[in-house]
Amino acid sequence: MIWPGAAPRRLSAALLRAHSRASGAIRARLEGCAVAAPADLRILALALVGSYAVNIAFSDGHDRGIYPWAWLRAIALGAESSSEGKELLPSPSAADQSAANTGPDGPPSERRDFHG
Repeated sequence: MIWPGAAPRRLSAALLRAHSRASGAIRARLEGCAVAAPADLRILALALVGSYAVNIAFSDGHDRGIYPWAWLRAIALGAESSSEGKELLPSPSAADQSAANTGPDGPPSERRDFHG
């Protein structure tokens, strides 16, 4: 992903799946469980959700998570600044911005390259 004013960031399918905001994944994390992802997990499809988010379909059949641009940015920045492989992410409420996000928390640049 390319965010305005930031270096390009690559987010793996496993990282995105682990940070899904689907109810089952949120519940698992609240219960202290990791969201399991197969080693060969791939992104199969992306679909815009209005102007504020993207839905990601994964090769393990998971396709219910909606990823607001602010949440994706938080994942990217957390992954970049993490230590020992642990993502340092804000709480979902801090990362969830209004649907009218613009600027650094809005969608990445108009370039929409996707390599699955």
